[in-house]
Amino acid sequence: MKNICRQAGLTERYFHESLRDREDLLATVHDEQIRGIQVATLAAADQAGPELKAQVRAGLDAFVRTLTDDPRKARTVLIEAVGVGPRLEQHRHAVMHEFADFTAARALPHMGTPTTPKLPTMTIALDGGVNELLVDLTPGRRQSSIEETVDLCTPLTVAAYDAVTRQA
Repeated sequence: MKNICRQAGLTERYFHESLRDREDLLATVHDEQIRGIQVATLAAADQAGPELKAQVRAGLDAFVRTLTDDPRKARTVLIEAVGVGPRLEQHRHAVMHEFADFTAARALPHMGTPTTPKLPTMTIALDGGVNELLVDLTPGRRQSSIEETVDLCTPLTVAAYDAVTRQA
């Protein structure tokens, strides 16, 4: 924590007045990064036009690029925040559900049916799968390109929506 305070130009006293511990610091950084990712994802989906596939592709592309534009951001969000402690883990799961709710809200107007109890579960599965693919995009683990990841996830997402719609 001394190194963090030194690099940030803060006194340790000020750090402890603002944050309880390093987990709080990581949660604060995680939140800031997630909010930027959410804003970029929403803006891209909004600008993509009315078709679901275009919105999915644009949203995924913005999500992946915003998350991976800085390797430190990807590492913090995808790796460092996992399993740190119960508070951050609970928070991380809440953020995953926020993204799943966003994804489901985007799909509903295109589904031609009222929501189904399967939609939240499906969106969590899709978003969790995308997150795991993104871990492979972090430096030292890169298994595919951003384009390949978006190209793979777009039709999977659209097909999953179609499947849930048929089962509703």
